[in-house]
Amino acid sequence: MIRLPAHGTTVTAAELRTQMVLAADFSDRTVVDAAEVESVGQAVLQVLVAARREAVQSGHAFAIHNPSPAFVQRVVASRLADAIGLPVGKDDLL
Repeated sequence: MIRLPAHGTTVTAAELRTQMVLAADFSDRTVVDAAEVESVGQAVLQVLVAARREAVQSGHAFAIHNPSPAFVQRVVASRLADAIGLPVGKDDLL
């Protein structure tokens, strides 16, 4: 399982990308724990979108586990829920 940091920034996106590549290379399933996310920047969102796209194209599972309210809010506000495979309910929509 890959754990997102509390504050996802451009700097942390580089490490996240490395973790995603390793997960894709050595597993048929990538699970991302977003429980502790307080803020998430554009670079991290881009890595998540790319990782999910790659997983789908390769026939691997990709899931966001236990997303924090801050994570859900940012993803929904960015209109990226479908792109990263984050199921949202009507209460999550802005």
